[in-house]
Amino acid sequence: MPAQDRKAKFDAAIAKHEQAMDKRRAVVKSFYRVRQALGWLGFMLPALLMVSGMLARTGVEPSISDFFHTVSRDIFVGIMFSIGTFLIVYEGYDRQPDETIADNWLATIAGISVFGVALFPNESPTGEIASVVQQTVGVGLSPLFHYSCAFVFFYCMGHFCMFKFSKTSDKPRRKIYRGCGWAIIFSCAGLFFGSIAKKMGPPDVSAFIVDFDVIFWVEVVGVWAFSLAWLVKGRADQEMLAIAPTVPRQMG
Repeated sequence: MPAQDRKAKFDAAIAKHEQAMDKRRAVVKSFYRVRQALGWLGFMLPALLMVSGMLARTGVEPSISDFFHTVSRDIFVGIMFSIGTFLIVYEGYDRQPDETIADNWLATIAGISVFGVALFPNESPTGEIASVVQQTVGVGLSPLFHYSCAFVFFYCMGHFCMFKFSKTSDKPRRKIYRGCGWAIIFSCAGLFFGSIAKKMGPPDVSAFIVDFDVIFWVEVVGVWAFSLAWLVKGRADQEMLAIAPTVPRQMG
């Protein structure tokens, strides 16, 4: 093959490779920004609620959801809707043969469930109707929808950590993802048994859970585990792209 033809073929291969890399960079950048947004929103949710409670001189509520019934409602609902929106627009990677659900479907289900957590209030301490949705479905049914949506959200986030993020990572990050997944599972179990003990347990146990805001802190563990996993995953994708080759080194 003449040298001129080889050079033209090589230039075409470089151009095609650069186009593929540009497309990959754009996708990773989009993933990174969404994952960072999700991670920081998850981190800020409990932190801002605690600060708001201190400024309002109401302190920490028994649970994160209980802030809906305080002057911090706007912070709770606003951040939850932001998390839900970012989850719904998240594309993720295509479903692999050994996976039961694609990233975008799992994230969409999680995002819709977050909307449900924000829209359907839990039990009101005063028994008063606090939202249009609560008035529509009834004060008694609203907490049922609220807790069901919360369970779906935590399940989806645990699934991401245990079965999605940990598949394509190195060993140290795989430990972080699985640790976050187990923390989310612990949070769900703690919420379930803690709620039962609070309502049906001995008076001293119930008082301990209320006095030390046990439910709130168990929820914080789950939310911050979700936050850490998304922050680490976003960083990992950027590092993978940084070490990827840019153009072929030699002709032929």
